[in-house]
Amino acid sequence: MSFPFSLPAMIAFPPASLVRQVPPGECPEDWYRHHPQALAQAFAKAKSSGASLLLAPTAGGNAACLAEFGLENSKKEINLELMRLAKEAAAPLGLPVGGMLGPTGRFVPPLGEEDFDDIYELYREQVHELVKAGADFLFLSGHHCLSDLKAAMLAAKRKKLPVLASLTVDSSGKTLAGGTLLPAVIVLQAMGADAVGLEGNLSPEEMQEMLEEVLPHASIPLLALPEAEDEDGIPLSPEVFAFQCNQLLTAGIPLIGGCHLSDKQMAALGGLDFNREIPGDFYEDADNYAAAIESEAFFLGDDIILSEPFDCDAGLAEDLIDIDDEVANATLVRINTPDDAQWLAKEAAMTRQPIAVQTDSLPVLEAALRYFPGRLIIDSDCELEEEILSPLAAKYGAILY
Repeated sequence: MSFPFSLPAMIAFPPASLVRQVPPGECPEDWYRHHPQALAQAFAKAKSSGASLLLAPTAGGNAACLAEFGLENSKKEINLELMRLAKEAAAPLGLPVGGMLGPTGRFVPPLGEEDFDDIYELYREQVHELVKAGADFLFLSGHHCLSDLKAAMLAAKRKKLPVLASLTVDSSGKTLAGGTLLPAVIVLQAMGADAVGLEGNLSPEEMQEMLEEVLPHASIPLLALPEAEDEDGIPLSPEVFAFQCNQLLTAGIPLIGGCHLSDKQMAALGGLDFNREIPGDFYEDADNYAAAIESEAFFLGDDIILSEPFDCDAGLAEDLIDIDDEVANATLVRINTPDDAQWLAKEAAMTRQPIAVQTDSLPVLEAALRYFPGRLIIDSDCELEEEILSPLAAKYGAILY
């Protein structure tokens, strides 16, 4: 692992004491950059509580979020200045500080009408400024769908920094797009994420069950940034919150923090024993040979048997639902144009099997891998050479077969 700290570790999410200082109706990121002392005090308090890594409060620093305050044209200055101030505040503490990339609030179909590449560009712009200002790592914070996380991940990995990523789910474990944590872990660790987990909405106790289900399939550390509240929204006492987080550590979740903690809750969390061994069986022998869509992971056996190729046309959704092949255990889809790639991404949720794609066009293949909300299998029985296919599969976390 490439982080500049050891595990287990405490993540210092922006505390409640900092968030409460932002006047109603003001842009938090713009306020923080004009009040560097408040940021420095929050970082110093996090250090004294036992934090191992800090997060610059840049979650809403993309142009789409800043546009809500009429500040979209100031995105460069806001991200550069806020990250620079965060680095200055962290320097005397000797702790690494990461740049946060939160959701843009814009979605590809079916949640919205945005183009994937436009969302990617919002993240690419922000990543450029955060890294330019000295971010030690990047944190993809509280995303609501796999396509959004995938766009942010592609933008983040361009800069060769460690990347942590978190998903926000409801009490049933579902995202806004109907996705779950397991497919996100399968996809993001294949794309090169350094840690993946859950953020917000749930108590540590609620998160634990969901994270434990994923542990056997995780080859990278999992993280938890829970709310310090119970399922009825009642604040947990510092002692109860710390106890529940300790249960997460004991279960093998080595990156722990909390969303907008009080000073006492943060101090109680920092008082836990982080000097312990991580149960290693989960991460050393992960069962993660799987394809995935937003809502499901498809674990693959030793042999992948592809169906006869289906055309990527208006009948694809029905084909994906009705496939009745007693031999094949993966559905092969033939894609010929960039429009086919878009169509496949749109209809992916209908599949009952892992999906493999076949094409002789490099641009078409890259479009399919880019837009697909999940992890695809690439059929290497095509005109493209393996030396071309292998790096492309690695970039997008696909399976080359």
